[in-house]
Amino acid sequence: SYKFNDDLTGYFSYSYGEKAGISQINPGNGQSFLAKPEQVSAFELGLKSALLDKTLIVNADLFLSRIKNYQQTLQVIDTVRSTPTSTVYVAATGNAPLVQTRGLEFDGVYSGIEHTTLRFSGAYTEAIYKKFPNSPQPAENNDLTSTQPFQDVSGRTIAGAPRFTYNLGID
Repeated sequence: SYKFNDDLTGYFSYSYGEKAGISQINPGNGQSFLAKPEQVSAFELGLKSALLDKTLIVNADLFLSRIKNYQQTLQVIDTVRSTPTSTVYVAATGNAPLVQTRGLEFDGVYSGIEHTTLRFSGAYTEAIYKKFPNSPQPAENNDLTSTQPFQDVSGRTIAGAPRFTYNLGID
């Protein structure tokens, strides 16, 4: 971190973490499914400020995270129920090779009005599969015996990852 003055501090951070891999057993046939450990490298560059005689606190940052072996639900072949003419798939936790999130976020609080505190925050996030050529078809397709059970979602947004989020509160 670097303190520019009493009211403004800049910082940079890097972190690395892992989430353990898992093993699951299909209760119907005893088949084992393995998911590799997830590995995350995260960078952040930001500013923290105290403005207007310290009645306005505003913090903002840019971030980038790269997640190798992102764990999520996949469709895998059920070797017991599959036949030479029909392939059956079951859901299991597996890995998407590479996911990336990046964006900016801010938060603040203003206490310059007597007996009132305003809080605000927001973020813009781009969360995409950088590489995932064998993603399962989405559940809404509801066809686990399809001849096309997988799709390439490389470059697409991760399902359920909002692009914009915000919050506003008054006490």
